[in-house]
Amino acid sequence: VVKADNAFTGSQLRKAVFEEGIEAVPANTFLDCKKLTEVVMPDSIRTIGGHAFSGCSMLREIELPGALSSIGTYCFYRSGIRSIDIPDSVTNIDTDAFRECKLLKEAKTGSGLVKMKDSVFSGCTVLEKVTLSGKLESVGNYSFSGCRKLKEIADGIDEIYRYAEKKVRVEPAAPFPENYPALCHQTHD
Repeated sequence: VVKADNAFTGSQLRKAVFEEGIEAVPANTFLDCKKLTEVVMPDSIRTIGGHAFSGCSMLREIELPGALSSIGTYCFYRSGIRSIDIPDSVTNIDTDAFRECKLLKEAKTGSGLVKMKDSVFSGCTVLEKVTLSGKLESVGNYSFSGCRKLKEIADGIDEIYRYAEKKVRVEPAAPFPENYPALCHQTHD
């Protein structure tokens, strides 16, 4: 399908099918493709570039390829996805990758995830459950800021700070490991 950045930015494309052997979805490929509803990616894809699916508001589900190792910055920003299952092969999720996905209710990371950068799920207002697993060494600041409906972070993670709307300090919902200090933690003046 694609070999260049911005290939279909803003187009009326409804379905995208990548050929076997393609290893990357370039940056901005489907940026603001508001009618895109289906994407088929082969297991050969290893990286998805920044903003690749940003603004794809009709994209409700996507199956990520089994060989994928990295999800770029703002990759699914303001997309319409409802759930995401990140494969075991992914080791890095970049800054703001799923930010403001207003329909995202559940997210699951695979066993290979090592680093989740800042604000990955920030502003996902209906996100209820996140399963973090694997060799996770760091979760960036504000990764769950604005996730007002978040009730559960599963798989060995014992604490989550719930973002409070008013001028109050966030309150702990459960004890979080000391190496995850600012996942949702935010104070307003």
